[in-house]
Amino acid sequence: MEGLRTAKFLKMFISGAVIGTGAIIPGVSGGVIAVAMGLYEKILDAVSNFFKSPKKNLIFLFPIGLGAVSCIYLLSGIVAWFMKNYSNQVIFLFFGLVVGSIPSLIKKANKNGFKVKYLIIAMLGIFLILSLEYLEFTVSSKNMSQSLDFVTAFICGAVLSVGTIVPGISTSFILIYLGTYENVMQAIHTLDLLVLIPMGIGFIAISLAIIKLVNYLFKNYTSYAYYAVLGLLIGSMVLIIPSDISSMLLLNTLLFAAGFAIQIFLSKI
Repeated sequence: MEGLRTAKFLKMFISGAVIGTGAIIPGVSGGVIAVAMGLYEKILDAVSNFFKSPKKNLIFLFPIGLGAVSCIYLLSGIVAWFMKNYSNQVIFLFFGLVVGSIPSLIKKANKNGFKVKYLIIAMLGIFLILSLEYLEFTVSSKNMSQSLDFVTAFICGAVLSVGTIVPGISTSFILIYLGTYENVMQAIHTLDLLVLIPMGIGFIAISLAIIKLVNYLFKNYTSYAYYAVLGLLIGSMVLIIPSDISSMLLLNTLLFAAGFAIQIFLSKI
């Protein structure tokens, strides 16, 4: 009996580690990975209805959360270094991962059949993300090492919250666009509390505000919700397409293909 509990804990811990990896790597969505693992709706339900059965939900969520947090901490420094030194190559690799995740999203969205109006929802998602281009943020999209004051860190925490709760949104892409990705990863890696505390406040505040709404939408309007996510994901990619795509084109193409193949392989597993 004890062995079964340990095996289940390890399984959930590893699942959380994979989801956490997806949360910080550009082009990968922890939510999409959770969907592919069959855990997304269970996690969402356990969090949004936590106090209805706190002991049961805690036993389910703890190993997943522990795995996710551990992996985010261990990988954040490595990912930040690669983004600083090989940003274009990293972006193309994870573009491939994004495109490779789209079939599993569409399969989930079309489980009750396809309707043309779903495409309108996807277009609205694309438009919503692209509209960021015309909004004034407190951070600059031109500076890939934007400093993190309290307000900026709060916004980053809010972005991470949305990306954690809504599958398909790559928060890493949005943070890259805002110019804060490298510093967020560095703050996590070095446990910089001056950044992590306002990020945590932003994360918790937005999570409390939207998690029940998201849970309701995915339970009652599943197809619409997933096509909206698809549009948000495509829009996020468009925002950070490198300006000089001709540089090292062959290598970037190979990395894109590798990312696509890896994501297809993971989705089949």
